[in-house]
Amino acid sequence: LEITDCIKVYRTYLWIFGNSVRSFIYFILSFLPSIIKLIKIIKIEKPDIINFHFSDSAALYVLLLKRIFSLPVVVSVHGNDIQKFPKESFIYRRLTTALLKKADFVTACSKSLLEDAIQLEPSIKDKSISIGNGIDLSEFDLKDIYKAERPYILSFGRLEHKKGFDVLINSFKIVSDQFPNYDL
Repeated sequence: LEITDCIKVYRTYLWIFGNSVRSFIYFILSFLPSIIKLIKIIKIEKPDIINFHFSDSAALYVLLLKRIFSLPVVVSVHGNDIQKFPKESFIYRRLTTALLKKADFVTACSKSLLEDAIQLEPSIKDKSISIGNGIDLSEFDLKDIYKAERPYILSFGRLEHKKGFDVLINSFKIVSDQFPNYDL
């Protein structure tokens, strides 16, 4: 147990199985101790709700806790948990759809991700919403913002195809003749 900003933080590793025999053995050996620790935490803290982020094979833990305690569960999806893992593995797909079905509510960090989650498990349509990631502006010094010589378009994210940087670069190439004073 640790205290961070007056909030109790319990840390436990929820081993998830991968594609190797070794990872499956680690999962088998760690599952029972992890679930026992989670049960103890719930008995001590008596939460009103479980909010589970990034659905992966750790969903098995949440499904089991929901069954044991009958607690409401909010599942918050973030990307690969919906768009990648269920396509790569039958087990991930089954766990993800089971968790989405059993969830009392589902949130996604974008409308398109929510649409993907609904496509994966249509029953969540009436119990879901997209909530964009927020930021605490007080943590930033906005008085000294970056001053560029020319207007510019800024985009950032992981350099992978699904983030669409190729689309941005190709689009900028098309419109840069019409807006020659802009930088990318």
